[in-house]
Amino acid sequence: VFYMGKEIEIKVPLTENQYNDIFANIFEKKRINKITVKDSSKEIVTKIDEYYSKYKTREERINNHEPQVIRIRTEKQNEKNTSFFTIKRKSIQNGIEFNQEDETYIENASVLRDMFELANYICWFKKQKDAYGAHCSFEDFPGIDFHLELEKVNNLFALF
Repeated sequence: VFYMGKEIEIKVPLTENQYNDIFANIFEKKRINKITVKDSSKEIVTKIDEYYSKYKTREERINNHEPQVIRIRTEKQNEKNTSFFTIKRKSIQNGIEFNQEDETYIENASVLRDMFELANYICWFKKQKDAYGAHCSFEDFPGIDFHLELEKVNNLFALF
């Protein structure tokens, strides 16, 4: 029997110096106090997100009950592109954001882009994430591993 845990995502905005320090820990073997990076898990991925809507404003999207995210994501890793179509609905419960995320692999993203155009959807926002990731462990909590992802999102620095 396999039990899947919940994903807990924490997003931390970083200064350029903080970003550079964490990058050095992952890729240049500097050590951040009590965190161990598993060398075999290091990855570099570029994620290009295209967000679609039938409406021009956020207010129109909300008033017409459109899901918060209708997205094509193309991930580039090791010279290979992989694309996914995602619909995400967000809700707030007791001050905590929950996401219902439905995602599927798409073989040819151009077909979906054409369908959006024919259905009068617009690409209202694009973003590019340059992500450097690794699986890590924390010395004080043996047996608990986590995935650290250091990202530049449209050239802004963040830690996930």
